[in-house]
Formats: sequence, C-alpha cells, structure tokens
Amino acid sequence: MPYSVETSDAAVIQAQSHTPWEYEQAITDHLEGLLADGNGSVMTLGQQANVSGQPFRAKYIRKFLEAAAAIPGVWFATGSEIIDAYRA
Repeated sequence: MPYSVETSDAAVIQAQSHTPWEYEQAITDHLEGLLADGNGSVMTLGQQANVSGQPFRAKYIRKFLEAAAAIPGVWFATGSEIIDAYRA
C-alpha cells in the first residue's frame, strides 16, 4: 500500500511541528476530501508508537478513528484485504 507522508504522524507532528489536534484536523480534512471525491481512494495513516502512541497525543488519533469508523462507506482494511477485494 502506498505510504503517504502527508498523513504520517511523524511528518506532521515531529517534522512540521504541528500539534496533535492540528494533526487530527489535517487527517479529518484529508478523509473528507477523499470521501467527497467518491472514487474509492485509499487513505493510509503512518503511526509511530513514540508519536501518536503517547497519552497526550493518543486521544486525538482515537477521536479521528472513532469518527471515521462511524462514517458509512469507510472501510478499515489490511493491505491483503484490499488486494483480495480488488481481485474479486
């Protein structure tokens, strides 16, 4: 699966010095854009335990994941599940 640096916590929070809540907003905006396009795009999230896994940051990624999971049509899938669906 493609790895997008634009949605990577290390790139956004550490390299670009954005706050965890700015990262949450950025990935929310990214998902909303993909959904608006409606073309079945894949969104990857690069998550590092030492970045988003820290307690003061984890609540923001959790909030995003819970909101994304509640959106009809959003599918949390592994790479092999995406490949299987494509082949089917």
